[in-house]
Amino acid sequence: MAPPPVSKADVEDAIEFYAEVLCLTHWTITLTFNGVDKDTWATIDCAYEYRRADLAINLENMTSQKIMHKKVVHELMHCVLSPLCNVVMNYVTDSGAVKTLINQQEFVVTHLEQMPIWEHITPPRRKTRKK
Repeated sequence: MAPPPVSKADVEDAIEFYAEVLCLTHWTITLTFNGVDKDTWATIDCAYEYRRADLAINLENMTSQKIMHKKVVHELMHCVLSPLCNVVMNYVTDSGAVKTLINQQEFVVTHLEQMPIWEHITPPRRKTRKK
């Protein structure tokens, strides 16, 4: 049996749930479903000093609930790490070092996303959808 399709409402629910788990409920997270390359899962632009993030999701790449949940956690982890990453970036001037720091941030976020704990706290799917 194929996994259930992922809807916009599913993504919204996941963001709301994981924002609470990650203590990001005081952030304004703006969600869009366009502006993402076809080969990209999602992108996020975090402005920690304003507690704002712009999250773009490629819904076509979210072929299962499990993938969608992992990607939402991944992107929200960028918000959690953004204060530290931004401070470090402010002191780095070498472009090669900047690229290395970006790669290291992605490594850490991916590691956090893949922790088995997330399989134990996945939110239940809504039985009825908001209109």
